[in-house]
Amino acid sequence: MAFVGRRCLAEYLPARINQVHLFNDAFTKQRQTIQTSMENPRDIQTNTVVEIAPDGDLILIVGPEEAKLHVHSMLLIAVSKPFSAMFGPDWKEGHDMLDRDGPAELLLPEDNAAALKIICSIIHHQNREIPQTLAAGDVLAVAVTADKYDFVHALRFASESWLRPSRDEVSNLMLLTAAAYLFQNAQAFKEITRVLILDYDGSYLALSCKEVESAMTWRVFCLLEEQRGFARLK
Repeated sequence: MAFVGRRCLAEYLPARINQVHLFNDAFTKQRQTIQTSMENPRDIQTNTVVEIAPDGDLILIVGPEEAKLHVHSMLLIAVSKPFSAMFGPDWKEGHDMLDRDGPAELLLPEDNAAALKIICSIIHHQNREIPQTLAAGDVLAVAVTADKYDFVHALRFASESWLRPSRDEVSNLMLLTAAAYLFQNAQAFKEITRVLILDYDGSYLALSCKEVESAMTWRVFCLLEEQRGFARLK
């Protein structure tokens, strides 16, 4: 993922970061914190099981709220190297799968339940459960989870519609930029950053948040600022 992200930047933004000395004091300033709606997952009851695959052999227990997602382990294994390794013979989870008569349970306390529900719905071809549009914060939450578990390629087509920038929501563009970076979508990254460069006059730092900073390096912010400076000179 990092290699593809660097290639996107090299193609679409000038690679002259050494000339840029921005944001030296930015870390000491107050920032606008952009909250994502998926921090409190919607439409998932913690006392019920979300039947993504009613005949599945695995129940994912996700997040601090312990939301339960009933899925097929083989579909997760087929598209995710981390899950493939997790259910292999060298991991406890793999042995638990063999030793149980009913569905095995896998605890994922640090993950986002709503994001993982969307991802599992896509993998299981549950099209009615897949939203055609998502809030920018939700798109980034899905991208973070997809990147963590190597689901990016499985979400390639579904994520296309989520990454379309809206010119009347400039405050969300940095979230979508980070999501496009994680989804390794060069075209979306180009289109979103073009809007940021040409249509946004404020500080890019004001659009950042901890989710964005964990997804992209500060080099991206510097390159965006440099490119905007070049655009103003033309």
